[in-house]
Amino acid sequence: MFTNTALVDTHAMVSKVAYGPLAADEEVVDMRHLDASRFMLPLGESEAVGSPYRTNLLAPWNRGQYLPMRFSDGPVAAGPHQTLTLTP
Repeated sequence: MFTNTALVDTHAMVSKVAYGPLAADEEVVDMRHLDASRFMLPLGESEAVGSPYRTNLLAPWNRGQYLPMRFSDGPVAAGPHQTLTLTP
């Protein structure tokens, strides 16, 4: 694993974390306005074979798109919601 983090200016940071040939996590963090920060998982949100979320982020990643990172209450409440219930 390697991490490559660059300070873009005094208020923004770009970070890429890789576990192999592809970046596993890419983030652009705006330290002045955290809700303006963006991230991307190059393949998808799941590693489970057959999951619809295994490659759901591949197309946006290919287009160079990033997804919003929500930190404050308003953007979190306005964002999409799903609930995952884990049962032993």
